[in-house]
Amino acid sequence: MTLPTAHSRYEKRKAARTLTLYTLHDLTAQKRAEQAEREAKERYAEASAAKSVLINTMTHELRTPLNAVCGFADLIADSAMGPHEVPEYAEFGEMIRSGGKQLLGVINDMLLAARFQSNEVSVNTRRFELSEAVEAALNKAKARQAWTDPQLTVDIGNIPLDADYDLIVTALYHVIENAAKFSGASGKIHITTDEQAGTLTVSDNGPGLAGADPAVLTELFQQGDGSNTRSHEGCGLGLFLVKKICAAHGCPMTLEDGQDGGLDVRFDLSAIRAKSGATERAA
Repeated sequence: MTLPTAHSRYEKRKAARTLTLYTLHDLTAQKRAEQAEREAKERYAEASAAKSVLINTMTHELRTPLNAVCGFADLIADSAMGPHEVPEYAEFGEMIRSGGKQLLGVINDMLLAARFQSNEVSVNTRRFELSEAVEAALNKAKARQAWTDPQLTVDIGNIPLDADYDLIVTALYHVIENAAKFSGASGKIHITTDEQAGTLTVSDNGPGLAGADPAVLTELFQQGDGSNTRSHEGCGLGLFLVKKICAAHGCPMTLEDGQDGGLDVRFDLSAIRAKSGATERAA
């Protein structure tokens, strides 16, 4: 700042003087906090990378022998080498096959989750009907040993999509499987579309969100009930994969409590809905 000369006969200064003021702040605590935050982020990144590597490695190591288990279970269940002297053997083979395929599905989901974590998933786009994907997802869900056989209502329009068929089926399967699991044997599942809005909704009459945060439920390995006494099986992969698959296609997904209870999972299909007259494309 500048100190001007005073117009006084007692003032001896003939020129303006410059006064410099310095303010000192102790930033030690702030710098330590910033350093701790950087180190925490680095540790989190390292742990996340290590987790992805572990999942990727273990799924490959588990899937190879499990394929053999499922293959020989098929031979036993189907009596491929001739009829069994003890009929129960075929039943036991079917139980091994069902359990093995369920475990193989979990391992495949873990591998897909690791690929999403490492940004290694590519979207292979082709033209198909939404009804085709819904039917495939339903057949996959019904083949599970834990399928509760709820009352199904499917009312979807003729909507062509340009998307990755396998990924879309995977997403629909996990949503339908979740709906069946939480609504139970007396449950009701409605799969409907709004062609004008371009949305697909899967509704059930289960407990709904039950106060859970949808953003948390879609994180990796997160569950609405993570206790050891929970009544529903699962390892917290399904909704995470659904979220990632939707994000890869640019399709927003919302989870919300239904008006009459239960859960509504809504997909905005605008980004992947085939345009009239468009040719098939590949990504």
